[in-house]
Amino acid sequence: MKWKQAAIIMLDPNDPIINMDSYAWKQRYRIPDQRCFTLPHASGCKIRGFTPITEGCLAFSDLSTKLIVVSHGLPGGVSIGRKIIDAAGVSSWFEQWGMREAGLIAFRGCKLGAAGFLQELATMIAARRMGVGWLIGYRHAARQWRKTWHEVSGERDARVREATGGHGKCPDSYRVRIVQGNRAVTPGVYSRRYQLETLV
Repeated sequence: MKWKQAAIIMLDPNDPIINMDSYAWKQRYRIPDQRCFTLPHASGCKIRGFTPITEGCLAFSDLSTKLIVVSHGLPGGVSIGRKIIDAAGVSSWFEQWGMREAGLIAFRGCKLGAAGFLQELATMIAARRMGVGWLIGYRHAARQWRKTWHEVSGERDARVREATGGHGKCPDSYRVRIVQGNRAVTPGVYSRRYQLETLV
């Protein structure tokens, strides 16, 4: 992993797809339970391997942290139970959850990089006096490829994955939108994605 530490935020534990994807990202990055957070399940049951989101739970996050947000999405915001939460609402959550800074906020949900949501969120985070290095989201409908750790963004990307047996993918310019935040941050390991002079 390029970032020193990571955390997962599962925004809709009631949805089996979001539940499954959250566990996949948890396993991929070997994130401990105390860094895996979830909103409450409608039934009130505890989500195995995830800690309930509480006020201040992201206080540990700093510019070396990758926050992985797993939800459904549309170009205007994250989607929870068919309700859209826009950039103002999401930034308010981050503030309530105690985030002061994050190196990267990675949205794992459809179409959150398709329009202006990420840029609006970067602006709202700065307005709330928090800091973020980068935000990233898929430009298209997204899914796990063949239930593996490979993610697919759009049909063209899916065709490349199939043709290469999962070894190839479309370039970032097709798959994702990357937005620079209000802090100058590069991950601990070199990454072409997160260079201050090169934005997608």
